[in-house]
Amino acid sequence: HLLDTVFADAPPDRAALRPAATARTELLLAWHCLNDRQDPARSLAHRRAALAADPAVRSSPEFWRLGAAAGALRVTGDRGYAAVRGLNRVARRALGLLPLHRLRREGSYTP
Repeated sequence: HLLDTVFADAPPDRAALRPAATARTELLLAWHCLNDRQDPARSLAHRRAALAADPAVRSSPEFWRLGAAAGALRVTGDRGYAAVRGLNRVARRALGLLPLHRLRREGSYTP
């Protein structure tokens, strides 16, 4: 497994990063399940694994966007999923107009 290799024989300060790295990897896999396979059940399973690895992931907007997108795909199909993804683009565009040096970007999940 990738994370086993990366964190093998790591010093304690580096090993402390493993839960966050595991959570981030699980979120990435969850998005791939949605985008490539259109599989909301598997995506939500990866989301739960991310939460189990690092409960701090719950504070990440990406965690909630993923849940909304998977829920929309599960309940309403492609149309609802496209709507949620469209709202995400609108939100990113609006955030682009704000002074981002004072805001935490959605892709900057750090524990």
